[in-house]
Amino acid sequence: MTNLYCFADALVFPEDTGGWTLKSFKTKSLIIHDTQVLYEDGKYYASMTNDDTVYVSDDLKSWKRAGIRPTGWYSPEEHNYLTWAPCYIKLRQPYTAPNGEAYEYALFDALSYWGSQDSRIRCFVMHEPAPDSKAEYYYVGDVMSSGKYALKEVPNPRKSYEDEETGAEGAKYYFVEGYERQRSAGVSNAWNAIDPDVLYGEDGKLYLVWGSWFGGIFVTELDQNTLMPLSNRADSYTRIAYMYADECIEGATVFYHEGYYYLCVAYGDICYSYNTRIARSESITGPYLDYNGASMTGANGMIGTRAAAPYAFENDKGWRGQGHCDWVYNPDTDEYFLLMNGRTVDDEYARQMVRSVWWLDGWPVLAPEIAAADTARTVLDDAGNAVKSSAKAPGRQNVAQELIAGEYEIVVFRRDMNQHVNEEVLEKSRRITLADDGSVSGAYSGSWHMDEEGIVNITLDGVKLRAIASPVYDWERERAGIIALSGLTEKGAYSDPMAGTAVWLKGTEVVANVVSE
Repeated sequence: MTNLYCFADALVFPEDTGGWTLKSFKTKSLIIHDTQVLYEDGKYYASMTNDDTVYVSDDLKSWKRAGIRPTGWYSPEEHNYLTWAPCYIKLRQPYTAPNGEAYEYALFDALSYWGSQDSRIRCFVMHEPAPDSKAEYYYVGDVMSSGKYALKEVPNPRKSYEDEETGAEGAKYYFVEGYERQRSAGVSNAWNAIDPDVLYGEDGKLYLVWGSWFGGIFVTELDQNTLMPLSNRADSYTRIAYMYADECIEGATVFYHEGYYYLCVAYGDICYSYNTRIARSESITGPYLDYNGASMTGANGMIGTRAAAPYAFENDKGWRGQGHCDWVYNPDTDEYFLLMNGRTVDDEYARQMVRSVWWLDGWPVLAPEIAAADTARTVLDDAGNAVKSSAKAPGRQNVAQELIAGEYEIVVFRRDMNQHVNEEVLEKSRRITLADDGSVSGAYSGSWHMDEEGIVNITLDGVKLRAIASPVYDWERERAGIIALSGLTEKGAYSDPMAGTAVWLKGTEVVANVVSE
């Protein structure tokens, strides 16, 4: 059968895991949490919550120390302040400090402690992504505050983070005019100044996205000369996503792609029910609507296109949580990734999971398997021969219909699962068969076919699914040559748990024999 939709001359199967097995990755890979990544000159730079190290990687799998960053401090009166969710950005317009020195990079992070709304988002600038010394950072000041810091315009009782190295003067809290009115109206109207995400909009303006359980997710424009908000008025900030106060929403990140801003947030508890929700908007300030058309400010656990959640494929205990993501685009390879925290069933620590992003009908869907390194791959050419290649695998490939037929493990991310903080539900895979005659049998019954655009259309007990097929590396069985599908069910009412949610399928049979070196 002829390939119906061609994106490449050959089918490329990821093969090299960078030396990792799933077991070693779960127990020995970098423990990383709440990180955002900066891609620069072929390198990925990242840091994490409660760690003063800046790491660098060539493949988003193996990391090594590259530099150092500022941390928090301890005060008996103000608890042990921790530095959360560092965000790096290369400035299009260098920041000019009062001493006349211009800086090309910025670091934003948050000072807070567990369960508190007394939080502050800080800004530092530097000449490179990973300085060797804290003295190479210039402290710009607090960008956003919440709790008592937003209510006071008083001098900071301490000097800056390392005054003996920098000689910087004491900073002031970022006073927010009208924050008291927001807080007095209820916790639902008052934000928490943590989890910063800083990005440039298509309009060339610089924006700060922040927030968490307290009040939801907000956005405001930053002055590119000062790296501070254009206004300190509470009513000038826009809330773009919200959950009820006793539930969880946090870890927001926004990415622009072909006419839309895509918002990604985490619902649930970081250790148990963490799951990833996605929505999009034509404007960075919203409204952000999920695949079903529901607004992310709707304060309902059924809202938000559920892209990933606790799950388990066969031959593995699975992952408890997937959330607090970062969109990563590699312009050199034209590849899109979504990085997220992932906790195993047996380990409380988060590992950095990297999933390829495939685009389906203007929506991102995630590869069912963790991305494998691209240093070695097996290519299945048009004649069906397996050959070794160093080619980069594109985000979506031309998978022939005859390669789709076969048995799969399937995971359906119902939107009524893992809604609540204390709910731990591991969605375990079941098996279905996509037969050559177009029928579906096993855990679900129905039919399937590939359309003229190369999209695989499947009916699962009456529920319609559109999915993209692409080769993946099978981490659970440590083998290449596997086809996987990722897609979204048909749009519907947000109250329908099967409407507009992600489905993963992973083949149980090898379709390409991997050749050795």
